[in-house]
Amino acid sequence: MRRAAFLSNLLGPLLATGGTALLWVLQPHLGKGHAALLYLPAVVIGASSGGVGAGVMTALYCFLLWDWFLIPPYYTLVIREPGDWLFLLAFLVVGLGVGFQTGKLRDRERVARQQERESLLLYHLGAALWRSVTADEALEALVRETVRITGALGCLVCRAGPGGELPIAAAAGETGSQWEDETTRKLATWAMAQAKAIGVPVPGGHRAAAEATTSVSVSHQEVLPEAEGRTDILLPLITSQDRLGLLYLVPGEDTPASQAALRRVLLTISQLALAILERERLATRYAEARVAAQTDRMRSAFMSSISHSLKTPLASVVATVSNLLQEDVQWDAKTIRSELVAAQESLERLDESIADLLALARIEAGDWRPSCDWYDLDEVIGAVLRRVPRALRARVHVGDMSRLPSLWVDYTQWVQVFYNLVENALIYSPTDRPVQVEASNREDGVLAWVRDEGSGVPLELRDKVFEKFHRGGVGDSGPEGTGLGLAVAKQIVLGHGGRIWVEPAAIGGARFCVFLPHHREGVPDSGAESHAATHPRR
Repeated sequence: MRRAAFLSNLLGPLLATGGTALLWVLQPHLGKGHAALLYLPAVVIGASSGGVGAGVMTALYCFLLWDWFLIPPYYTLVIREPGDWLFLLAFLVVGLGVGFQTGKLRDRERVARQQERESLLLYHLGAALWRSVTADEALEALVRETVRITGALGCLVCRAGPGGELPIAAAAGETGSQWEDETTRKLATWAMAQAKAIGVPVPGGHRAAAEATTSVSVSHQEVLPEAEGRTDILLPLITSQDRLGLLYLVPGEDTPASQAALRRVLLTISQLALAILERERLATRYAEARVAAQTDRMRSAFMSSISHSLKTPLASVVATVSNLLQEDVQWDAKTIRSELVAAQESLERLDESIADLLALARIEAGDWRPSCDWYDLDEVIGAVLRRVPRALRARVHVGDMSRLPSLWVDYTQWVQVFYNLVENALIYSPTDRPVQVEASNREDGVLAWVRDEGSGVPLELRDKVFEKFHRGGVGDSGPEGTGLGLAVAKQIVLGHGGRIWVEPAAIGGARFCVFLPHHREGVPDSGAESHAATHPRR
């Protein structure tokens, strides 16, 4: 690009030289004023090609050529005839005026074309960024379009690491070897530390150059003497609060020669890169704030749940014991037994709440791994029924499970799963409606379900009900619970390689399903008799 600009500046003088040779040959047949007919077009062409400077230079060059070769005495700048002075001065004034005006028009046209090109390319860059979903995609589009817009050999954007390191976030073109250079790394470290760019073109004019140097950019040798002569550009991406990254660009032959144009494009691109990184930072902080807020809500729900689940049975036990210890009241044996049974059930609820807490903590810590053996599902459900309070036990209806294959499970954990499902169904269904526990053998595993006739689970909450501390609207009976039962059940089922989900029941309410694949090792594919023979009931 710079070579082309140099040749453009020489076009006018070259034409003037050729025209002079032609005039020298034809001089006997031409008048003195005819030289202007060839020199003025050379001035116009020189100004059109190289701008104002080239036009003025061509006009002065033509003036000297005319005087030296075509005005007697030849080969000297001496002018004897007044008429010759008039010819030359008139040509010089007109030539300078034509060269200046033509050059100004050319410069304006070039600026307009450059701005049009920049606007078009920046539009394409904006469109590419608009199509990007993530910050990484946006940065990849940015560096790719930057190379295309500026004609650079390569461009990359680095994110600022917590320890001052600058890992590459996106790169395009050829930058690898130069970026890994030790001198480049020193320059990048200095640019980030001082919040100043290095190598950004400075616009013309002494005042502008001084302002730009002190406020925006410095030269390479000002930072490192051994970096003199480098052309790469380093732009730190910095807000008023944080240092977010660095834009690095290696100019090429097609990079705009105009310092103002290149500077304008670079500053625009750096602002876009800064906006991408800033948006990413704000999105990260927003996500962290949401997580913190959710954690606070879960903590509040946890404290509320635990407070209710632990204090309620404790308060009931304390009240029962206090009543029995009153000396002014005579209790008969039947009343004492009834009170003690109520206290026992309250303590059992307390024990279950604590067990849920400990179970979830052990599962999440990886300390409660399944210790599996062969068990029948009806044996597991029998243990579940024995844990259900007597007053609620009649509501639980269990289907025929005698022909199901034995399950390779951890007995204690599997009892916990179905107890939590049954307890949940009892809580969230009317007191006069049954809870159905059934199972069936499938080709690839055993499907068991607990069905209630409550209000059901809305579609948008069918995944959320298995989260910790989530509780829906409470039904007509039973305690609210800790909100941990279904979360514990899910973790146990997943730990056995199974699946758990909730779906609407055919007659209303919810159906919580548990699927456990067959454990093939040493187990026949089907047939209750073979299972009974191989794995007798416990």
